[in-house]
Amino acid sequence: MAKIELSPDEVSALSSVWPGMGGAGCIYVGGYLIVPDEHLATAEGYLPGLAEAALTEAKVRARSLIIARADAITAPIMSRYPEAERAGWDKREAEARAIIAASNKAQAVAATTIIKALAAAAGEDTAATVARAETIAAKADEFAAISVAVEIMRDQALEAIDVVSAAEDMPATLEELNDQANMLAAQYGLAQ
Repeated sequence: MAKIELSPDEVSALSSVWPGMGGAGCIYVGGYLIVPDEHLATAEGYLPGLAEAALTEAKVRARSLIIARADAITAPIMSRYPEAERAGWDKREAEARAIIAASNKAQAVAATTIIKALAAAAGEDTAATVARAETIAAKADEFAAISVAVEIMRDQALEAIDVVSAAEDMPATLEELNDQANMLAAQYGLAQ
């Protein structure tokens, strides 16, 4: 759909020269004439610039959908953890990598904040805490791979949206992009 800002007088004048406007599913709401995509070509004859406005609006909507789709891919992972825990992932990963790299594992564990607290709460010895650190690092690597794949998908999708030249072509582009997103989600076991 396209929407163009018009005054009530402009809508009245338009309806006198485009008698099929109402039958084309056009509606006037809040100072905007809303024109369904399937009637854009006809409307363009009466409202020069409408096709360009429709394309701009379709691209804005499509970009928003792509961001939401990218978030949806990682949602199965992100939804398992509260925000406060996710906020500490970078620090937790850094602590884990420091423990793994250290020659004195006990000293490295003692120098941490998050991992030391988790190990103490679980009553872990140094070997179990090192194993925890290895698991944290592996999960971080896995999530980094997913994150970068989603970022690449998003960038490519935004590029595909930018080259669409007509609003009526956007649904087919979005369908293709959604198929690609579904394949990416399935690749990482995150299909919904």
